[in-house]
Amino acid sequence: MKTFGILLLGLVVGVGVTYFVLKSTLSSPGNGTPAVPSGVITPAQARVLDENWTALRKVANDSAAGKPDNRSTWYALEDMENYIALTKTEQERVNGFRLYLGVKTTETDETGYTTVFIVPTEDDRGDTKDISSAKVLDMGSNGMPPQATYPQ
Repeated sequence: MKTFGILLLGLVVGVGVTYFVLKSTLSSPGNGTPAVPSGVITPAQARVLDENWTALRKVANDSAAGKPDNRSTWYALEDMENYIALTKTEQERVNGFRLYLGVKTTETDETGYTTVFIVPTEDDRGDTKDISSAKVLDMGSNGMPPQATYPQ
C-alpha cells in the first residue's frame, strides 16, 4: 500500500510538471500559439481612443492640413516583417520601435496629410532611445478615405 501511495504521488507530480512544461512551451513564440504581446487592447478600447482623437484633435489637424486630415497609416505585413528583419540584422542592439507622427510636404495630393514613421530603438543605460543612424520606415498608405475613422 505504501508503494502504491508513492507511485500515485509520483504520477501526480509528473503530470503537474508535464502540464507546466507544455504550457510554457506552447505559449512561447515559434511553438504554435504565440505569446500575447503586452499592450494588446480590445476593439472597444480602440474605438474609445479613436473617438477621443476625434473630440480632441480633429478640428486642429483638419485646420492645419487645410482639408480633412489623414487618420491612419497602413503598412503591408510583408513590409513590416521585412523591416523588422532588416533592422535586427543591421542594428544588433535594437529593443523595439517608436512611432512618430509627421506631415507630408511632397508636391502631391498628399501634401499636408499626417503620416506615421517608424524608428528602431535601443536601451541606453535604462532609457529607450532612438537609433538615429538606423533606416526609418515610412511610405505607408493613407486611410481610405484619409479621414476614415476606426474601424475602416
